[in-house]
Amino acid sequence: IARLRQELGITVFLTTHYLEEAVDCDQVAFLSAGRIVRRGNPAALIAQMGAYILEVETDRASEVAEHFAPRLGAALVEADKVHFRVDSEPSELAAVQAELAATARAIRWRRPNLNDVFLWVNHPETLRRRAA
Repeated sequence: IARLRQELGITVFLTTHYLEEAVDCDQVAFLSAGRIVRRGNPAALIAQMGAYILEVETDRASEVAEHFAPRLGAALVEADKVHFRVDSEPSELAAVQAELAATARAIRWRRPNLNDVFLWVNHPETLRRRAA
């Protein structure tokens, strides 16, 4: 696709469920119920997610989200997983990780990706807050 774009100077529309395929695109658009809910350059959208994504797997997801919201901001809660968008340094995350040790089955922090953008813009709570 990149070669076609370069050699022929054409615009290519790509639809995919595999967002890693869209990372090198100039623009992406996320749809929900047939409407564009977010669009932009993939790198810029990823940068808006923060420095890290902190994922916590726990049986007390809502409690963890509520407890850490004052420090880490609003969370995305999916069944037994809590996702936080974090701008803290790794040393600060280590303190959070130590505090979570008793309630979490798994704790992972990583750099955000386009899948995270998709999850946050298509999460019902996120959409309600943005519409308000």
